[in-house]
Amino acid sequence: MTARLRVLVLGGAEGQLACIAACRRIDADVVLVDPRAGVPGIALADQWITLDVMQTEAIVHALEGQAVDAVLTDQSDYAARAAAALAVALGLPGQELDVVEACSNKLVMRQRLTNTVPDLVPWFRHENDSDAARAFIAEQNAPVIVKPLQSQGSRGVSFVNTSADFPLLDEAFAESDGKGVLIEQAVAGTEYSVDGFVRGGVLTPLAISAKTHYDANPCLDERCDFLPSMFTEVEASLLNAMHRIVEALRIDTGIVHAELIVGDHGVTLVEIALRGGGGGISGLIVPYLTGFEPAEALLRHWLQLPDLPAPRDFHDRAASLRFLPYTPPADINEPDSDIPGWLSLVRSEQRFAPGNVPRSGAERAGAIIVVGNTEDDARAAEDQAMRLLGYSLGA
Repeated sequence: MTARLRVLVLGGAEGQLACIAACRRIDADVVLVDPRAGVPGIALADQWITLDVMQTEAIVHALEGQAVDAVLTDQSDYAARAAAALAVALGLPGQELDVVEACSNKLVMRQRLTNTVPDLVPWFRHENDSDAARAFIAEQNAPVIVKPLQSQGSRGVSFVNTSADFPLLDEAFAESDGKGVLIEQAVAGTEYSVDGFVRGGVLTPLAISAKTHYDANPCLDERCDFLPSMFTEVEASLLNAMHRIVEALRIDTGIVHAELIVGDHGVTLVEIALRGGGGGISGLIVPYLTGFEPAEALLRHWLQLPDLPAPRDFHDRAASLRFLPYTPPADINEPDSDIPGWLSLVRSEQRFAPGNVPRSGAERAGAIIVVGNTEDDARAAEDQAMRLLGYSLGA
């Protein structure tokens, strides 16, 4: 009798539910690692280890010699680094540690790309000292962006125009975990995201979105529109840049999510991650657009199982990820089945007055995902969902 496969899934929050579902589709048991008692993945797992995913040695000890066949995670840079370390400790296939570092540490990312694709990287400077950072910024004749080396959800990322904005620099240092901050060129243009899957060093694009930022916080997404009419004109430039970046960083296999700015200067990389896009992009939007499950594709690769069928053309459907302007009514907790195309509603415990703008992704009030066979279908679903949630159109 063949032993059942067992997969270590790192993280049990909403972003990892697609990983658990992928394990079930290949009939594998799930060992969940997450220190939080309230995450939804606990009820779906066969075993729960209550440790932080970065506690590599303690996790290996907690397994008590039980064999696992793969380590899987998605949508989190922190967990991606942990998965690479655990794979090494357990003698399992996984991402190379230096590649994960280059895709989660913004300084390492820029240093490596500057040597190979310098036209895709803004000028940048690393500062460990707050006073030195202030002095350097004061010498610039244009706005700059400050950001911690390792952060997700735009935590600590801000435009700094004058000395009046130096409290924003302090926020970046506070989020930097002692690693210092990047000061870099503020590039003008429209920001896009590209999600894809890399196999044997070859990128297969799975989704492109045009991003819209909050008026009062130009470093944080208010919405991501996976609508071909909004990215067709720049698609070739985006994908050419992506292929060059994947090659330059030596990404052999994995889920990738990148953000790039297109303007008069051409294409500039904001960042690339060795994981899928958060907020349901990797777990819900990409599968809807393409019929392709990134987490399952990666799991099959680690386990040397047959590949998934090729994805459908992502241009043939439409989707939008819309972050909510403030907390929705308390009695609405899930999408209304009478609204076709309303795929997801995620609510936060954050409480904001109308018009309040979040500083980072952790401060958003929630989000909806709407989809449709056409762009008009997706827009109609968004209008109906927003009305039901109590927002006026254009909110």
